Amino acid sequence: MQKVEESSLRRKINVSCSSEELNEIAGKICSNWGSWPMSLFFDLKHRILKGLIISEECLVDLIIISKSRSLYLSKHFFSIDSQIRLMKSGLPDVNLERKIAQNTANNLRQRHYGSIETSLKALRDFGTIASLTILEVAEFDIRPNIQVEKINSELFGEPNIEDLHFDGLGVYSQKLTTSLNVRLAVLLREAIVSIKERDQNIESLTFSWSTL
Repeated sequence: MQKVEESSLRRKINVSCSSEELNEIAGKICSNWGSWPMSLFFDLKHRILKGLIISEECLVDLIIISKSRSLYLSKHFFSIDSQIRLMKSGLPDVNLERKIAQNTANNLRQRHYGSIETSLKALRDFGTIASLTILEVAEFDIRPNIQVEKINSELFGEPNIEDLHFDGLGVYSQKLTTSLNVRLAVLLREAIVSIKERDQNIESLTFSWSTL
């Protein structure tokens, strides 16, 4: 039965496959990696490298499971969520880690919150000395503001939705922002400390590219 399905998948890949169908096929290959012949993966990879679009999520799944450098290099831009997934997987690209760290540092300075917390936790748990200087400079840059906000947080307390009626929306929002900034500064410090304690370069925490 698998032979029949394999033939069907191969025909779809090579003859009449839409991007949506390709996503489904990529999911099948990833979920049963090792059960399909490598030639099926190579057919799929060939179509991707030739420009047939699949979802970024499926592409990241394929990169992680195949460890294929050429698949990774086939896409020039990944979302921050995909970058974090790739870094957590042990992908051996020091520039990827630095890119995540630099994006996080810039957002901390500009207070564009978005994915800062997720990025800091990923760097804390998986970062190497490759990103250490970037994070230390960011901490130095935000320290004056954070010191003031820590004092304000201690003086006025944490935001409480029940106090919104008494404080007013403006005061409540300010408390919320102050609390968030202080929490992010704590996460930044944790990331720096964890990286220093690990004291490892990226080669010791990453996989090697396959020949696929």
